[in-house]
Amino acid sequence: IQNRLKEVSMNIPTLFWTPVLSNGSIPVLALSSFLIIRGEYSYFGASSGWTDSDFCWHSDYDVDYGVPIGPAQIMDKEAMRFQREYTHCVVSINCQMLTASLDFHPWNNSFVGHHADYSHRVNTGGLETP
Repeated sequence: IQNRLKEVSMNIPTLFWTPVLSNGSIPVLALSSFLIIRGEYSYFGASSGWTDSDFCWHSDYDVDYGVPIGPAQIMDKEAMRFQREYTHCVVSINCQMLTASLDFHPWNNSFVGHHADYSHRVNTGGLETP
């Protein structure tokens, strides 16, 4: 994460790719990690493989996370905990515990209707199947 944050601060384009889970959803830890490091030239994708047929549109792409209010903050350097506030949510990751959360501001319901299980996914560990 720290290397990616440095690259983003230098406007180096960043592509963040993750494999989808067996149920086809995007791991919360991967999505949260991207939102932590996201810069002006950052791109995110998820697929089950590398051929055209392995890529599809995911409802997570339709969620309005807002825009970053500032850079990522290191909450605990030893435990590698990071947090970043967006206009619609707060993103947190703990690299040591491999957990992540997307906590949407109470007034923001932009994710409602995009996928029914999203509320169950926002505070789950990054490697768990929702």
